Amino acid sequence: MNKGKLKNRMLLILIIAVITFSYGFSQRSKEAGQLNIKKIELGYPSPAIPFYHFRADIELPRESIIEVEAAVDGKVLRATDLRRDSDHENMNRPPVSGRPPSGYSLSQDGTLYKDFNVTGWVRWEPGKEYNIRISVRMKKAVNASSDDTWITATRKVKAPEGVAVFSKDWKNYKSVILSETAGISRKNDPVEVLLAFYPDEAQQLMRDIRVVAVDPKTHELTEVPSQVYDQMEYLKEDDMGPDKDGNPTRHTPLWMPTVTIRVAFLADVPAKTSKVFLVFYNNPN
Repeated sequence: MNKGKLKNRMLLILIIAVITFSYGFSQRSKEAGQLNIKKIELGYPSPAIPFYHFRADIELPRESIIEVEAAVDGKVLRATDLRRDSDHENMNRPPVSGRPPSGYSLSQDGTLYKDFNVTGWVRWEPGKEYNIRISVRMKKAVNASSDDTWITATRKVKAPEGVAVFSKDWKNYKSVILSETAGISRKNDPVEVLLAFYPDEAQQLMRDIRVVAVDPKTHELTEVPSQVYDQMEYLKEDDMGPDKDGNPTRHTPLWMPTVTIRVAFLADVPAKTSKVFLVFYNNPN
């Protein structure tokens, strides 16, 4: 075979290979479909979602077991919550079983999803824009496999304006939900909570703690009188060493070093309602 015929044959094989690859890629893309973000917005803390957050309504091309990952301005969130569209609830007084953290709303489980909403923690600033990327791993089983398909969509979202947020000098906060169940409006009622912290975030808790109430209608924050006391430190790390026969005891620690405090504050909660209180801490300044 002369060189000219050999080159033509090689070119023909290359063209066929490219067409085959393109067709296969097109078929896989068509099978995967697209992730449709029907609606996405940034929201204020509420009893159902007691932290500053984004909430997105998602439609998948087909029902699937899924795993969800969300990123805000390129930073992947540690966790997200999932809810089906059919799981309607009162955002200002949800059932206790539906409040985060809840195993019911993990970012991955063994049930099928098609239309759902995903919620993620975002400490946004009023009027600022954020790029939110949502990725869904569509799976045939709970465990991941090479046959899984990832689909992704990104949206730019502007935060609400008009209501101030707490100072950024406080790097972290915890949420407390108080629910009035006896039908009696509470005014300046004393409340005590026991809170746990990672040691690196708890350098000066006695000085840092600030408690603020979130108005459920206007979303305005009001600092309330509070007192911090009874700080305890549990700094010993779990022993992950092998047993006497050299066998590993476990791969996951049973406990982590922890600092706890008790916080008492005065709360106003109208009868038969729920209200969010944010406990800010970790101010290095």
